[in-house]
Amino acid sequence: MAYGGFRYFENRDPYIRIPARIAPDLREEYEDIENYYSILGSFVHELTHYYQWVAGLTQTEAVSERQANFFRFRILEQFCTDCELPY
Repeated sequence: MAYGGFRYFENRDPYIRIPARIAPDLREEYEDIENYYSILGSFVHELTHYYQWVAGLTQTEAVSERQANFFRFRILEQFCTDCELPY
């Protein structure tokens, strides 16, 4: 539902792009909490890519994506547990 992006270029600071709003059709199709989890999950996923970049990891794209997805789900699950939210 929510898509983000992490980009970096030589001699420039990297940036993370995440969705800033929820499209009206998604508001009708999904509950608010699902939309918010999607946005938060996108941010965590892209932030993981940033940490991979900072650490200078050289991984295949598949490994990098698998690691970012792993942390996305683990951090969201922990957040929901800590805040007593449904997951």
